[in-house]
Amino acid sequence: TGSDPGSVDETAVGREAVGDASADDADPGSSVGTEALAGVVQTGEETDPGSAPKPGSEGPQMQPIRDALSVQPGASCLEVDQLSGVISGDLRTTEVPARLSVEIVGDPEDPLSIMYTIVRDGQGVATREFPHAIADCDQLHMAIGVSITIALESTPLPPREPTPPQTRAPAVLEEPTPQAEDEAERAPDLDARRRGETSYEPSPWHGAVSVFGGVGFDAPPDIGGVGGAAVELRWRDYVDLSVGVLGARSNPQAAGQGRATYSLVGATVNGCGAFVVGSIRPRGCVGLVGGGALATGTSFEQSETSRLPWLATRFGVDLRIEIAPRLELEFGAEGLVHLLQPAFDFLDEDGTRRVGREFPWLGGWLTAGLVVNFR
Repeated sequence: TGSDPGSVDETAVGREAVGDASADDADPGSSVGTEALAGVVQTGEETDPGSAPKPGSEGPQMQPIRDALSVQPGASCLEVDQLSGVISGDLRTTEVPARLSVEIVGDPEDPLSIMYTIVRDGQGVATREFPHAIADCDQLHMAIGVSITIALESTPLPPREPTPPQTRAPAVLEEPTPQAEDEAERAPDLDARRRGETSYEPSPWHGAVSVFGGVGFDAPPDIGGVGGAAVELRWRDYVDLSVGVLGARSNPQAAGQGRATYSLVGATVNGCGAFVVGSIRPRGCVGLVGGGALATGTSFEQSETSRLPWLATRFGVDLRIEIAPRLELEFGAEGLVHLLQPAFDFLDEDGTRRVGREFPWLGGWLTAGLVVNFR
């Protein structure tokens, strides 16, 4: 026909593919004809490894929004289904490009600390933290979903590098398919992301310091005051171990011809179990407290016994309320069983022995305090 050998008419290509499947006499420059022929015989016959589809012939791959989300809720109430529903409603679609994904990670201890990363082609391109998120679950999903929607819409998708033209190779050579190359390229990225996730795992242990004061009942006898401080070691907000000191003092009481004031000073070891409900943390505790019981008398020449050993078991409940990221208020009620009951004897002015007040078996405290957490 007089046309350039380097260009092949599409009608001619069709006749060539049907009439002569071998195409031995085809012009080497007719790459289009070769590709068309490869497309015709691909279903049942062996294709030439040197031929490949045109780059960009396939449209962008899509995936469901739920599959694009990787959620590690930690201590938060995040759920994949509810979060994907918020994002699909904002995007007005149920699919996003397969080149994009989102990794959401919640702090295992703090239910209000959330972080997410936009991943494009296996690499993180944007990270945002919510150190003080919303406590309400529905509002939390709405806030995180809207933020992810904006981030997805503002993340550009640059075109992939075009596939370099491939030359015809001998039939004995076997080259890996593009799909195998993509899997080989993505595998190191997945491993790197897993290593990155483990490197951000916080320690499940942290410490705290607490101070408290309150009112005592029969600890020591009658009504008095109590105060103390403790150092805590906390595991994931569920188990607390603490050691501390405390002191308690009663109001002056009649003792024979005079009056006496009783005091307790000791060290304490405590173990507590807890659970978290939003910003509230109820606890149940048991422990031991021991030290010395003291008595100070007035209108006496001397006190025959002013110091005695003292030991008691303690049990109680308290409620901690978070008022700041590292600060909590504590309100508690605690009971005591006096394993050692101190009893003080006094000498009256005429030398007559007077039996003082003996500690009862049971006592207790009502306390309020402040807790400072160290993460």
